[in-house]
Amino acid sequence: MEEIFDSALAVLDGLVFDMSAVTVERGRSSLTPDVQQPFGELMQSLMDDVIAFNRTSCALSNFLDEHRLSAEYTQVILRDIAAAWQEFSLSANRLLLAKADAGGRHSHEGTLISVSS
Repeated sequence: MEEIFDSALAVLDGLVFDMSAVTVERGRSSLTPDVQQPFGELMQSLMDDVIAFNRTSCALSNFLDEHRLSAEYTQVILRDIAAAWQEFSLSANRLLLAKADAGGRHSHEGTLISVSS
């Protein structure tokens, strides 16, 4: 996953965006969820594939203990993926913020909004 995330960041860095409608709230670019979205299914698919592979005869003959992944082993995998996901998300957001700063953006940080009646 780290390699995939690194490749995605390189692609993201090379893209040009129209930043005129991009906002930043509490340090988060409004584009960040759009960048994150495709990876949810990918990470789930990867976990499903790992579990399915460990149930194959090849895996059984070489690693009998891993035919059925223990809860502890699954948690280790999930923690590793979560750490990579967090680093990717933070890096992608930083990249988007830098693009916004370079191209101009609308920020809601520190803005006071008054309401009159």
